Order: sequence, then C-alpha cells, then structure tokens
Amino acid sequence: MKTSDNGRAFIEAFEGKFLKTYDDGAGVLTIGYGHTTAAGPPKVVAGMTITDAQCDQILASDLGAVERDVSRIIKVLLNQPQFDALVSFHFNTGALQSGTIDDKINAGNIDGAMATLLQYVNGGGKVMNGLVRRRKAERLMFLGQVEAAMALAGAHMAAPDGPMPQNPTPSPTPVQLPKTEEESFWDNFVHLFIRKA
Repeated sequence: MKTSDNGRAFIEAFEGKFLKTYDDGAGVLTIGYGHTTAAGPPKVVAGMTITDAQCDQILASDLGAVERDVSRIIKVLLNQPQFDALVSFHFNTGALQSGTIDDKINAGNIDGAMATLLQYVNGGGKVMNGLVRRRKAERLMFLGQVEAAMALAGAHMAAPDGPMPQNPTPSPTPVQLPKTEEESFWDNFVHLFIRKA
C-alpha cells in the first residue's frame, strides 16, 4: 500500500516544512518534513539548507521506507485510513515493531492497540503537547474518522480527484454590467406596479 493524499497532508501538517535544520525538541537535528539522519540519506548537519523540491523528494523517500515497514510488520489487512495512521505513527516514532501495537493489531485487539498508541507522547523525557495531539489524531484516523483527524492535524482534506490546494483561488466576483435602457424601463415599470398593488 501507499500513503494516500490525505495521509501525506496529515503527516506534512504535523511535521511542518523546514528548509533549514532545527532541533526537534529532543536534541535531534531535523530538516524538511521531519527528516533525521536516522531515516536515511541525506545526513542532517547543522546549518544545512534544502530547496522545496529536495524537501518533497526526501519526504517521498522517507515515506517509501516507512510504508514498506508497515506492510511488513502488520500481517492483517488494513484499510487506507488505518494504513495512513500507522505510517504517520511509525514515521514519527519508528516504534511500530518495538512495542506491542503491532502485536495487538495483528491479534485483532484494536482497542488495546489504540490505547497503547496514545501513550507515545514523550520527547526528551517529557510529555509534549504536539505528540499528545498527534496521537489523538492518528487514533481518529485509524478508526476511520478521517475528517476529524485531518481537522485536528490542521490539514486540508484531499479533493476526490486529487489533492486540495493549500490556498485555493477564490471565485472571481461577478462584474455588474450597466443596465440597458430597456432593462431600466422594465425595472421602473415593475417597481411602480408593485407600489400600486
């Protein structure tokens, strides 16, 4: 399986887009959409910068590796929102197989798996509000409440025929053309008729 447009927008919203390196709050140098050296090339170093195109390419590469992991680790059939939720979780934590979430999903214990997922909220030894929100959104996504999950992530839902633009072009305001003499005559006629009635 591949991450859907909604799934990618969901991950992008939580990770944020950074073209220069930053500290992820736990002392890990990060760039792009949550890319770290641990995810694979390119190696992230202090002062590094990338272009928009490189940012998208790195995310596509990182997602490909995560998608393969999720497909290998989870033995039961997943629907698209479930797959997207687990890709987001594993992309962020790398912990899908190291804990018990995978075992519980493979055993059909969805409630137990989601309860465990909600516990992954620590970064640098402290609870991080952003991770609390992300875990809640991933749970909603896994349970099929896609619109609520996307809203909690602050992400736009993809249009049925493709991704929704981040800043949709507003509809043009219709131009009011001046009325012809005939139109003005009939407007006045109707107005007078209504007043007499």
